[in-house]
Amino acid sequence: MKTLHLSDPEKVKICWIKNTLFLDEMYCSEALLPEINANKNLEVIEDLLEFRFDNNNNLIKE
Repeated sequence: MKTLHLSDPEKVKICWIKNTLFLDEMYCSEALLPEINANKNLEVIEDLLEFRFDNNNNLIKE
């Protein structure tokens, strides 16, 4: 995200796909919620979670 040079990181639209062989579930940023809610083929199945990062700014896999 640092390389995007965005002034407001809350606007970042990002998805984390744990396993691209199984695209039935993915984690998406809050900025994508309006698009997800507008798409009848998608559904939100969990409350919002906060992405966590290690000391090297790598996403911590849950």
